[in-house]
Amino acid sequence: MIRRSPPNAPASPHYTSEPNLTSCPNNENLNITQRKRKRESDELGRMEKMMMDMKTMFEEFVSNQTQQNNKIDTLQMAIEEIRTQNAKIAIQNSEIRTQNEEIQKTMSFLSDKYDEAVLEINNLKAECNKNQQIIKTLENKVDFLEKNLRAASLEIKNVPLQCPETRETLISTIQKLGNIVNHPVLEQDIANIFRLKSKKESVGTVIVEFSSAAAKQLFLKSTKIYNKQNKENRLNTTHLQEKGPKHFLYVSEVLTAMTKRLYYLAREFIKSSEYEQCWTANGKVYIRKKEGMPSRLIKTEDDLAQLRRQK
Repeated sequence: MIRRSPPNAPASPHYTSEPNLTSCPNNENLNITQRKRKRESDELGRMEKMMMDMKTMFEEFVSNQTQQNNKIDTLQMAIEEIRTQNAKIAIQNSEIRTQNEEIQKTMSFLSDKYDEAVLEINNLKAECNKNQQIIKTLENKVDFLEKNLRAASLEIKNVPLQCPETRETLISTIQKLGNIVNHPVLEQDIANIFRLKSKKESVGTVIVEFSSAAAKQLFLKSTKIYNKQNKENRLNTTHLQEKGPKHFLYVSEVLTAMTKRLYYLAREFIKSSEYEQCWTANGKVYIRKKEGMPSRLIKTEDDLAQLRRQK
């Protein structure tokens, strides 16, 4: 076998920067390799960092874009909801306008009806006032006629009941009273006499119709004079009969319903006023402040109301 020795390596060139270049180790490959790896590592690091940054930026961009999209979606949903609500509000406003129109129509109708009702009420009031005036006029006429019919009549309360009781026995009782008050009464002075029906526990009033209003007035005047002169022994049932309880006899005019009410109101009025006396004469009501002072004729209830306002 032939062994060949390797060729000798060429001599290394010499440079002025290194006088003994031949003795220097050949580290060319080592130095070059180390510097190349460092630059590549730095470059790779920068590239990786750049890629990471870009990735991060992209992810942030994607995230921001997603958030923006979500916000946009939310805004769109809100806008749609607002549109829906606006549509509902528009419908409601339309319904409200319709209702308002109906209400206005109803109010207009009711206003017209109210005006008609007010007019009708005013007409009814006027008619009612007119009817009241007519009724008052008729009442006054009826009262006037009743006064004329009762102008000659008297009523006597608490006259003892007789058994049997007839027209003659009643006339005899009146004649006895006439003798007591010093005013004799003849049978022809009495046109009619009767007793009103009453409850079982009371005695009915005796109505005496004289032949004239003058005869009635004279008899009534005599009874008043007697009672005034005999205050301790005024006319009572013992003057007509010896037995039985004592009751005062009340002789007065037969008043109409209207005059009775007016007489009652006048008596109630003097209880709370400066007037002291109240009486009737010829179917009329009088009041007076004191004995000897002028009397005042009470024609209607309005007269009493006017006196109350003067207090």
